[in-house]
Amino acid sequence: MVIIIGILMGIAVPVYLNQRVGAQDAAARANLRQGATAEQAYRTQNNAYTAVAADLRPFGFNQGVPVVNFVAAADTFCASVTSQSGAQFHMSQDDGTPQNGLACP
Repeated sequence: MVIIIGILMGIAVPVYLNQRVGAQDAAARANLRQGATAEQAYRTQNNAYTAVAADLRPFGFNQGVPVVNFVAAADTFCASVTSQSGAQFHMSQDDGTPQNGLACP
């Protein structure tokens, strides 16, 4: 009986941990997408992007965990995030979906 429980635990624990990592990465990508969408809305109204996350609140972005970092100029922006799992993602004005890594091209 103990052997069967040990085998089941050996299967269940890695599956659980992989699901947890996947959920953490999905949350990071979702925050990143929300921030990028708010950047586009901000630019539409202000004719420039912003590097200040608080400026994006009126456009539906609320900084959460994990924290999204913004770098911006008048006609470009780069948003980056590190997931709680340690995975890194970024988006710029040219990306439709989050890309792997912190560096924007």
